[in-house]
Amino acid sequence: EEIIRIYGYDKIPVKTNIGICITNKKIDEQATDTVRNFLAGMGIFEALTYSIVEEPSFDVNVWSEAKNLTIVNPLIKTENKLRKTLLFNLLKVKKHNQDMGVKPVNIFEISNIYLPLEGQKLPDEKKCLSLLVEKEFLELKGIIESIFELLSVKKTIIWINKEFNFLKKGISAAIEIDGKLFGFIGELSKELCDKSELNGTSCFAEMDFDLLIDKTTTQRAFQQLPNFPGITRDVALVVDEKIKWADVEKCVLSGKTPFFDGLEFFDIYRGKQIDQGKKSIAFSVKFRSDERTLKGEEADSAIKDIVNKLGKELGG
Repeated sequence: EEIIRIYGYDKIPVKTNIGICITNKKIDEQATDTVRNFLAGMGIFEALTYSIVEEPSFDVNVWSEAKNLTIVNPLIKTENKLRKTLLFNLLKVKKHNQDMGVKPVNIFEISNIYLPLEGQKLPDEKKCLSLLVEKEFLELKGIIESIFELLSVKKTIIWINKEFNFLKKGISAAIEIDGKLFGFIGELSKELCDKSELNGTSCFAEMDFDLLIDKTTTQRAFQQLPNFPGITRDVALVVDEKIKWADVEKCVLSGKTPFFDGLEFFDIYRGKQIDQGKKSIAFSVKFRSDERTLKGEEADSAIKDIVNKLGKELGG
């Protein structure tokens, strides 16, 4: 290179093309870039941490009940475990930034975790997306839902109330996609924050990034804007406490209601007017025709079909 520079680049004849073939990015690269750019735009900084960690102070057995794998010849004697979650790494990053006066500390990481497999020396490597943010639970939930929308995840996503020993009671949930565990989300427990010497409250979420990529849709289809106005009807459905919004949504979507154009949850109510052990779930149902303007009577008839179906299948 030095000889050619002195000799002169312009004196080198160009007779062949450069042997480089440009290809499109694979779906996992596209999804990773999309998520990174979105989270950075939300003011959440990416962290890169080590896979080898200390013995965890809390048992996080969401992905595996087995103990962390131990490394025989670690470089640092106290750091001899392969991580089963990104939580403790991000807690250390937050603590360091907090001590340096950084406010707020909002971080994420996309990296592998290592899950022990019975009878095998090598672990199952799972790529995870983890977020540790100084935001409210519902705000973090909204960020995750935005990721689903960005990646066009068209599968059935269910949020399930579930308690975890390292998350605050009543402010945590598991996430399922098509019946498979996708991840978990919640506010860190006071005990964990105290042990980690963290100020204030933080929310944490960890998701199976491999499963997310598997459910990602890269092809986008054009959808024409509606030519006719729609009609919205609100429903307040009284059901047993055990009935979840996901059950209501699944029931409505499984029917073939005429002119149905979507539904949206907006409230849960418990009070004097509602019997003990019951709750009222309120939601909006939209109706639209691509051919003409609907009549109010048609929307009323369609909503009656939905209410009857909910009463029959869920006792609402």
